[in-house]
Amino acid sequence: MRDNCDHFTILLDREREVYNAYGLERSYWRSRNLKTRWYYFTAWIRGEKTGDSHGDDLDQLGGDFIIGKDGKFKLLYPSYDPTDRPPVEDLLKILDA
Repeated sequence: MRDNCDHFTILLDREREVYNAYGLERSYWRSRNLKTRWYYFTAWIRGEKTGDSHGDDLDQLGGDFIIGKDGKFKLLYPSYDPTDRPPVEDLLKILDA
């Protein structure tokens, strides 16, 4: 766990321009597979708020990207399903490097 957090920018792609440019996928079945359903069910049981789609595409599969100050990718991670995300510890290591 880090005691302090350096400044970094988080970008959102509401028009999905980057999403499409990097070939991220949509999948009805993978976005609703048993693993994903179990994840959201157990979060609901624990009383965790999982967020609202705000009318966005529920079949859109995400990805995690970290771009360094030099403009080069430090991480390209397209998700296979909504539960497929890199561990936070791995993201922080990349950000600290």
